[in-house]
Amino acid sequence: MFRKYIKKILGARINGSYTFEAVFVFTIVLMTIIGILYLAFYVHDLCVLESEASKEFEIWINDDRNPKEKKWKSDFVEDVNSKLIIYRIRDIKTEEKIESIGLLLRYDICISWNFLKKILMNGKNEKEILIEADKLKAAKRMWLYGEK
Repeated sequence: MFRKYIKKILGARINGSYTFEAVFVFTIVLMTIIGILYLAFYVHDLCVLESEASKEFEIWINDDRNPKEKKWKSDFVEDVNSKLIIYRIRDIKTEEKIESIGLLLRYDICISWNFLKKILMNGKNEKEILIEADKLKAAKRMWLYGEK
């Protein structure tokens, strides 16, 4: 009905009504695809960060914690950052406890899309991962503490 009224007024055919809708649909589809790609990068980096940190930390622990800790940390950060896509390690610390030693990694996400960054980081600027390894082996723990 509305179309007939406009045809009478303008006296011409009306085309191009889909162009306006396609602009919005394409924008939403494109943003969804980009969001899914960022999510895939996020999962990739999380897996790489945890596996590399666990592997390197176990090697460092089993080498009786080489006294060149600062050199190991800087090499570790440089090596792991080269394998990551959107994560960046900002700080690395070791925490010693009675029975275990921990590696605390602080990282953030380098994304310019703030909406997605807030979702992935839970509204925080940094996230932390704590990886712990036992100082005492099972046999030594049984001997010292009588655990079975």
